[in-house]
Amino acid sequence: MKPFLETHKLRLTAISPIHIGNGDVFNPTEYTIVGNNLYIFDTFQFIKRLTEKERQELVKVSHNALQLQRFFKKHRKIAMEVSHTTIPTVPSIAKEFEEKLGKVVQNEGGRDRNVLNRLEINAHIRTAWQLYIPGSSIKGALKTAFFQHYLNKKEDQSIAKERTRNAEHRFVDNWFGKFEKDIFSKLKIGDATSDDLLSKVFWVINKQRSKNDDKSSLSQRLECIEPDSELLTEVTLLKRGENLNIDDEKFKSFPYDANNFRIIVKNFYLPLLKKELYWAKANEELVPVKVRNRMVKAYNQAVAKKGFIFKVGQHSGAEAMTLEGLREIKIPQARPAKYVKEPHTYWLASEEKNGKNASFMGWVYAEFVN
Repeated sequence: MKPFLETHKLRLTAISPIHIGNGDVFNPTEYTIVGNNLYIFDTFQFIKRLTEKERQELVKVSHNALQLQRFFKKHRKIAMEVSHTTIPTVPSIAKEFEEKLGKVVQNEGGRDRNVLNRLEINAHIRTAWQLYIPGSSIKGALKTAFFQHYLNKKEDQSIAKERTRNAEHRFVDNWFGKFEKDIFSKLKIGDATSDDLLSKVFWVINKQRSKNDDKSSLSQRLECIEPDSELLTEVTLLKRGENLNIDDEKFKSFPYDANNFRIIVKNFYLPLLKKELYWAKANEELVPVKVRNRMVKAYNQAVAKKGFIFKVGQHSGAEAMTLEGLREIKIPQARPAKYVKEPHTYWLASEEKNGKNASFMGWVYAEFVN
């Protein structure tokens, strides 16, 4: 007999900005910013609106990136009129766009740097013009939580106690492949969508965990799903029973129903959120109280057994993708590269380039619904 599959609707609520990219980038020859709105336009439609004289000018400057930016800036009214998508942006990004578009990077350290301000914005993944969270991203975000649960099972404690890197590789080679094939393959998650899903362009910056300062070592402009946005998806689960079609006998005791699904994910991610909440409370000048309160509310709802939380998308953090017992996170910037138990930095989505008015990235609150 084949195992019985049951399908549940899953409602997701973003409790922090979420970014999932697919390599698409908006650059100043396909967007403009007016006020605090970013207008994305089709270059072909833009060119159709130009006069013959303006088209000739465009051809003339097309091989000079600096002059090309200036041309689009001069004709931003046309760009706005032919735009097909409008995305709010934080005011500081709009201000930078106005100040730097069509200019080179200023002198730095006494040397001339004739480098163009690229002003690129990493786009969130979308189908046509609709934003979504891929089911594969959700499943990937949950994979470590489920494998951690398997690792923590009493009968596997002898394996969990092995801590050498060679033992880790043997463990992953011998068990993780079977886990994916025999258990995680039984989990199906659809793309999460919403007809009115909203996004916003934020600074995404890298902040030290251990000390407070106004310096940001890395910063990007990312289009993110806005907090409080709701999406729906479907999850198909393998219902427990005596006739599970699983190769290895050890997997037959794996609890794979909606209630245990929630518990497994919650047990892995709640400690990570709690750690971030402690950091946010100690850094109120960066993370406002209202942002922390939104995260605390989701934490309390998960504790009260109403739902569960997890992290998804870019910059959701290495701890969300590594096993607790075998966690070794590579720090490639160190010379030589080294491995640590937890990262030294947090990625924050911020309204300011210095990291103020910020939130953590990627947190989702989820509930099964009828």
